[in-house]
Amino acid sequence: MRYFEWFGLPVAFPPDATLLRERFLAKSRACHPDRFTLAPQKEKDKALQDSALNNEAYRVLSHPEHCIGYLLEEWGLLNEENDALPPDFLGEIMEIHDLVLESKVDPEAARLLKSAMQSLSDSLHGDFERCTGLQPLTRDTAGPLKTYYLKFKYFLRIKESLPTFTDP
Repeated sequence: MRYFEWFGLPVAFPPDATLLRERFLAKSRACHPDRFTLAPQKEKDKALQDSALNNEAYRVLSHPEHCIGYLLEEWGLLNEENDALPPDFLGEIMEIHDLVLESKVDPEAARLLKSAMQSLSDSLHGDFERCTGLQPLTRDTAGPLKTYYLKFKYFLRIKESLPTFTDP
């Protein structure tokens, strides 16, 4: 958990936003390359590396989906062979795909598609809320986080493809 260690934070989802920001700003001041303009090249290079790590770690940990993806990746839990989604979710997805096809010719199907997407979004929001504060958060307790993440990624792919399917 390199990013959490970098900021001296416990592994948690979500990380404490206030503490994360405080640690980010402190590290930013300490390792900013401008502070090392007169230093030997080795120290300049180290400051530049630390500054890049600081910015990337903050960017990832401060964005919920990036943070989840980072945690799952670090724990080696994102493996396509073992990334099965729950059957009820897959059933919803199949219904949505059918509505996408029907919405090309049926205005009522388009309305139902919008409603189904909103319902799925609401369900994912509930899943997300249940994932916050999982304690202790470890590789062994990250199952709900992984399920949410995979479902959310699938939802985004569908949502991003909708304009291409529903445009006349």
